[in-house]
Amino acid sequence: MKVLQPDELLIAEGVLLKHLPKSFKVYGFLFGINRNKPSTLEVVVDTWPDFKVIICRPDPKNKRALEFMKKVTYYSMDEQILRKMLSEENAIDWSTYFLIAGFDISHVSMLKEVSSDREVNYKGFTLVHLLYLPDCSHLLTPAYDSELESRISSLDLSHVDLVNNTWKFGGNEKGYRNIKNLISNFPSCCITDGQGQPVSWILVYDYCAMGMLYTLPEHRGKGYAKVLVSTMSKRLHAQGYPVYCFIEEDNTVSYRFFKNLGFMEDPSYRAAWFEFNLSSTAMTSHGLLQNSDSSEDEAYRRGDKGFYMQAKYKLKRGIKATKEYGSETPFSQEKQNAHSVHKWTLHTSRPSQTAHVWFSVVSGIKLNMELTGEQLKVAEAQLKQYLPRSQQVYGCLVLRNRVRSDPVKVLVDRWPEFSVIICKPQYEQKGDLFKDTLVFAKYEGLLEETIRKSSVFDWTRYLCVGISRHHVEILQTVASEKDVPYNKLAVCHMMILEDTSNLPYTDSSGISLSSLDESHVGLVNQTWKFGENEGSVRMIRNMIMNFPSCCVLDAERQPVSWILTYASCAMGMLYTLPEHRGKGYAKVLVSTMAKRLYTQGYPVYCFIEEENTVSYKLFKNLGFTEDPSYRAAWFGFNDFRVEG
Repeated sequence: MKVLQPDELLIAEGVLLKHLPKSFKVYGFLFGINRNKPSTLEVVVDTWPDFKVIICRPDPKNKRALEFMKKVTYYSMDEQILRKMLSEENAIDWSTYFLIAGFDISHVSMLKEVSSDREVNYKGFTLVHLLYLPDCSHLLTPAYDSELESRISSLDLSHVDLVNNTWKFGGNEKGYRNIKNLISNFPSCCITDGQGQPVSWILVYDYCAMGMLYTLPEHRGKGYAKVLVSTMSKRLHAQGYPVYCFIEEDNTVSYRFFKNLGFMEDPSYRAAWFEFNLSSTAMTSHGLLQNSDSSEDEAYRRGDKGFYMQAKYKLKRGIKATKEYGSETPFSQEKQNAHSVHKWTLHTSRPSQTAHVWFSVVSGIKLNMELTGEQLKVAEAQLKQYLPRSQQVYGCLVLRNRVRSDPVKVLVDRWPEFSVIICKPQYEQKGDLFKDTLVFAKYEGLLEETIRKSSVFDWTRYLCVGISRHHVEILQTVASEKDVPYNKLAVCHMMILEDTSNLPYTDSSGISLSSLDESHVGLVNQTWKFGENEGSVRMIRNMIMNFPSCCVLDAERQPVSWILTYASCAMGMLYTLPEHRGKGYAKVLVSTMAKRLYTQGYPVYCFIEEENTVSYKLFKNLGFTEDPSYRAAWFGFNDFRVEG
């Protein structure tokens, strides 16, 4: 096995060019490296110059490699040689979490066998089409006017947050660093609005594939994506870049979109992404086993626990270790309280190589502290700093601190500097299971630990969880590990009204407004999308009896249109009987309820399902805004109908 030097990388690029499209991803990495794009990779081959396998892996000598997700990419012309490199020659560090990205799906069985031999777990992450444009003559170029052309620009560093927050895999610090690197060093293209702010954009990854194509919801349907892909393709082609992209197999809309623009694919090829060592990530340690440049706080935020897997592998190879408790450690007392911190002494055959290693392992988040009284008010104030991500739990505490409601436990991992907080309805009878369990974690690593290990989640019963869309994959992974069936209930925009002065005037003259009462529970339940069961009846009764509501009454004083408030303080269940639609009742109700909530000091917001474009336009026209980086998702686990 040989690590390639700069002049050899140029030769390897030329070899890979002859093996397109299957070699596209490794070729793209080398294309960037050979043109002085910043990289944290080193490139190894089985032999030189007539190599059969080439692997791009994190460079252990590059300190910046720790700032990015640990990804490995390879191209192989001989599976047996590849197997040998992965299993015998340690071409990959199997001791911590890593992702093999964009490999030929035909190698799946071999990778599973090698990982099983090493006692490393794995998970199929995604399967994709590889679409490419060999020549711009194949490109279907959309027509657009000079006004739109004047708004085509490139992204700059002021746009990193916007892109990170809307990217499917972003929303965290590593996503921010990745996108900052891409915008700084690779081509990008965007369309701006009248104020010069991007409303649609596309980037180029460090392996030179186009990606992160996104248009803000309110600007969709204007053909911006076609303009961006066409413009970027021509720009890349003119600069000598490869022109290609990966499309997830279930993303049929994007697949048809690129195919219609003239992109091609090799029908014999599919690329896959696999994760390995899901239970561990790169760990902060000091000493022999790992030379880590990441800070203690960064490791603590991630909830890292990779040392164990690394030590286990080295122990299998004959290195002895002893663990000491209560030793002085380089971690602060706060971190020691939250982690299991130990000191290990590693012994090798050479006494001079004996070393002490301090490490911390997340022993499982224990949410065994329930907040009461003044603590709930302090927590409410703290959560306000994390809006909009904390909006649901924040809203729950706002109501909890002001009005009577069905009992809800508010649990934290520690106090007062909590990192995880959960609002969990008390299950006094079957109907209570229908209510949402709301979760907020300051850091994604801690969230996964909470869901995976905390006893707060009873995975044997029906569970409805409201959470950020960025964290859905964590829920799905844990549920799959526990053999728990699940289904997506909804994915929603979160619409917020910061100030009721933004509300347009609505004429409510001649409309009789009131609040709902207990006699209306059945009516609301039978018209609610998720209603008509025992759980929803109990939930709606709690909302009507304890939280603000508003309705329009007919001549017989019966509700014909209404809106309620959920336990998270979000407005919802807006509904008008069919025979009374078209009279402007919804606008009047939303406006009236928004003013009422705002006057009482409640947050004014709601969730709109992504496919509900009518309601989305209604709230936008009423002055509600959204953070384009955020979507809320609801998932149900197990089957509510089988609960006894």
